[in-house]
Amino acid sequence: MSARSRLTLPAFEQFHLIPFQVKVVDSGIPSLAAYRNPRVTIHVTSSVELPPVFSKSHYSLELTLPTARGVIVSDKIHATTMSRTRQALTYSISGGNDGRAFAINSSTGVLKVDQSSGLAQGKVFSLRLRASDGKRSVAAIAAVTVTEMRRDREELLLRFSQQRYQTTTRENSTEVLRS
Repeated sequence: MSARSRLTLPAFEQFHLIPFQVKVVDSGIPSLAAYRNPRVTIHVTSSVELPPVFSKSHYSLELTLPTARGVIVSDKIHATTMSRTRQALTYSISGGNDGRAFAINSSTGVLKVDQSSGLAQGKVFSLRLRASDGKRSVAAIAAVTVTEMRRDREELLLRFSQQRYQTTTRENSTEVLRS
């Protein structure tokens, strides 16, 4: 009895369970064969450690003045680890951050205003971002365009429906009573 196997595997990143049929044939006369659909699980792992991957290679962002330290510029900057060990990623800004205008949360990738004094209308920051798994890193660009709020937009945002508002609240209470 001999066993031959020809198995073309699909991309293991997409398929973790690979169904197949087993055919056993002997070399006797008459030739006997058997077919089975065995319950076999093949665990395929990469022998190559891949660097992290950003969801985009270029992020186009806009920051409207006036602003202040801590204002979120983007919470959409995201990278995925491709490592078998699934190490946590560390985010950083490796360049283009004139005057330390921006800061990135090293754990989440949230980009915030850090030093607003360096921000001016029309200025474009080309931030070089990095995501690292401790062994490998990947880069992306975040182009942050600084604009000023137009006067007509400001008036729309700051319009109240009445001239005066009044309310009362009980002492040591978090409830506001509408009047």
